[in-house]
Amino acid sequence: GLDLLFEESRKLDKESVIFMMQALCKVGLNSVSGNRPDIVGANKQLRMFGVDKLSVVVASNIGRVGTLWEVASALLYQVASHPRATVRRYGMDCLTPLIISAFKHRAELNKQASDGEGLGEDSEADRQFDSDLERRLLASYEELYRCQWADTKNNVLDGLYQVLQSCGEEVKAAWPMVLAMLKGVAQDMESQQVQQAFLCLKLIRNDFLSALPIECLQLLLTTIGAFGLADADLNISLTAITLLWNIADFFGRERGALLAAFSEVGFHP
Repeated sequence: GLDLLFEESRKLDKESVIFMMQALCKVGLNSVSGNRPDIVGANKQLRMFGVDKLSVVVASNIGRVGTLWEVASALLYQVASHPRATVRRYGMDCLTPLIISAFKHRAELNKQASDGEGLGEDSEADRQFDSDLERRLLASYEELYRCQWADTKNNVLDGLYQVLQSCGEEVKAAWPMVLAMLKGVAQDMESQQVQQAFLCLKLIRNDFLSALPIECLQLLLTTIGAFGLADADLNISLTAITLLWNIADFFGRERGALLAAFSEVGFHP
């Protein structure tokens, strides 16, 4: 019935899909506008119908998310930075699963390519997943973190942690952006955000250190150093120093491979 209309939107042209997304976002925001009670929560499926179906449309068009993301992220930004806290939370709850779905879609495309399989009827749309898209996906977090709401900042860092935990191995070109964002959080010295950002940093150190581009290693060190200097949490500062020692051990063990990698990018330490 009605749900099928949104799921089948992948058969529409780009302009029609964008028009549908804009209309759905307007419906969602109008439902909590003015003096209407802030009841998104227990009854959020009803009250945020528009935003919920906007997410369905984006998920159904994940193969061409590269051409739709600017519009989708701008619309979800309006929700995630709404004056009402429950609406903001709902926006973040929609944004993060879409980012994860986009990364997992690319992983599936890469697997098909490595297996020598065709991309099927959606091949033209699938090729639109360009190498720059991951930066645009994660830039949504970077932009939202600059908002005035502390709870949205917390939700952004929680969302980033979920993305790294679910598909961090798919992050490639966006590592400098991720590390710079975490470094900025440490320098802001807001206690709760520093704690959440440090969880992301520890996950990167523990699970993705060997996968980081060689040119990101210096930024990783300065990011960890920023947490070491942060006054927001003494335990985090001490743990950051331990992380630096651990990375020094890693550099010692992998010295030959690191020197070769530095040589390939024209850097001579």
